[in-house]
Amino acid sequence: VEGAGQLVDNSWGALAFIAGYQLTHRPEYRQVFEEVVAYATRKLFIPRLGAFRLWNVPAHPGLREDERESREIPLETNGVMAYALLKGFRATGNPAYLALAKNLVSSINRVDPEIFDENPNDPGKTYLESFVYLYRAQHQLARLGS
Repeated sequence: VEGAGQLVDNSWGALAFIAGYQLTHRPEYRQVFEEVVAYATRKLFIPRLGAFRLWNVPAHPGLREDERESREIPLETNGVMAYALLKGFRATGNPAYLALAKNLVSSINRVDPEIFDENPNDPGKTYLESFVYLYRAQHQLARLGS
């Protein structure tokens, strides 16, 4: 999904389609999940940070990529994507999903906010509320023995 809010849309979309695939085994749900992850990884993932970033403005000629990046790592959406990737690994056996999820969890764990402070990137929520899917992803990694 391209456009404003694309990281949020792609994270939740990936989770919805892999959950749909797990419930129904319909191959088109798996295909859409794989396409969403491929797009998000190609367009939204910042390798030097090991995390997905929001983009402040759309791409246009003359604007460097680093000028478009948000300066914050969105905790909730990265947690959602990590959780979706782990579900994707369990459903498909694709080790690339496991590797990317591990990378995300490791990168997000380097962020150390006061857990009950309000998250300025998600007004009205505390950091604890933003970490729910990160904790789910960590639990899945522990179950996989990773």
